[in-house]
Amino acid sequence: ENAIRISKASLSLPLKWIDIDRNIINGMIDQFGDQNLDPRDSLHLATMKAAGINSILSEDSDFDGIRGVRRITAEDVMKGSYYQIQ
Repeated sequence: ENAIRISKASLSLPLKWIDIDRNIINGMIDQFGDQNLDPRDSLHLATMKAAGINSILSEDSDFDGIRGVRRITAEDVMKGSYYQIQ
């Protein structure tokens, strides 16, 4: 129930959908080695960098230690406080 509420709230955000291409996959491989992230996190980070995005909606605290990345949590979305951290 809470996950559904959070998912619906996240759809109200100005989300940007990005197609994955070879350049992003190459960036993922670089991030995987440079940042000590798992492949999925590396893909998200490479996609963000390719698109010039610095905020990510995630519960994954691995993004907290990455320079230039701001993590927005579901709690931030529910409180509306994500606007304050952008």
